[in-house]
Amino acid sequence: MKQLAECKVSVSEGKKLIRHIAEVKRGYNTYYFEINKEIDYISVYFIDEAKRRFSIASVKEILTLIPNEIERKRYRNIIGDASWLLLDGTHDFRSMTKEEQAAFLYLKENVLNDMEIE
Repeated sequence: MKQLAECKVSVSEGKKLIRHIAEVKRGYNTYYFEINKEIDYISVYFIDEAKRRFSIASVKEILTLIPNEIERKRYRNIIGDASWLLLDGTHDFRSMTKEEQAAFLYLKENVLNDMEIE
């Protein structure tokens, strides 16, 4: 049997992560968002009724990452007239509904913009 060479492992101290669950009520509907805040970064996820977590992406920002106009038009044809997308992290996505988008923009304006990045 072969003997494995001894390995050295080093682990950084890590960063402090603060996790918040935000609940935004609009009429009879309630929308949930997970906010993860590190020292220098804030990430926000949409939580659906099945408790699945989706990344929130701006279509405008995604389009700036596509290198040529032909591909941008092709991508725009796939997603339609959406402004914001919910991405599941593997391959699936869907547009945010107008109500979900309004809840997210309210959260962004009234909570996220006021969170300090240290």
